[in-house]
Amino acid sequence: MDFSFQKADRTGWPLRVVICDGVQREQKTDRTKSTAESRLLDPESWHLRSYDYDSGDCLLVRGQPSPQYVDQFAHLEPPEGEAERKEATGHVFERSPQVRNYVLARAKGECEWCGAKGFETRAGSVYLETHHIQPLSEDGSDTVSNVIALCPNHHREAHFGKEAESFKGELLRVVAKLNKSMQPTAKAAGD
Repeated sequence: MDFSFQKADRTGWPLRVVICDGVQREQKTDRTKSTAESRLLDPESWHLRSYDYDSGDCLLVRGQPSPQYVDQFAHLEPPEGEAERKEATGHVFERSPQVRNYVLARAKGECEWCGAKGFETRAGSVYLETHHIQPLSEDGSDTVSNVIALCPNHHREAHFGKEAESFKGELLRVVAKLNKSMQPTAKAAGD
């Protein structure tokens, strides 16, 4: 069973749990056996929240795990109520979720400009905002070289700050440096 927990921890695979109902012996010294009068496969999957490879201690949680990092485009909670319906025509830029997820993972929960930690959401994910340095509406690309993870304050500053235009150049330099540091070295590539 420990091997299965280790594999689930490495791969992030969901676990299925059988719930037993019966009588559990009182103490380890008790010679009577525990009995399972009924067994039921839980219809919901479980996941490992934590696993200690030294001791084998683990924490199993019912349900799907929350993503580790989220941004302003993640739908954290279902909307409530009815929205007013309006007809509109226009163009929308489809942002790549792979680019956003890569940038959020690259940031490791910290603003890539100031280093401030993102805040934790109710679901346990770390929140930062992804920002297209050169806006898509101005022919910016939807690539990891044009997207940065920012705290909400610096994201608003990038859009509305009085130095927003010079801020763009500085953010592009930061992203270029971050992406360069993520590239494998010649030695690592040869291993």
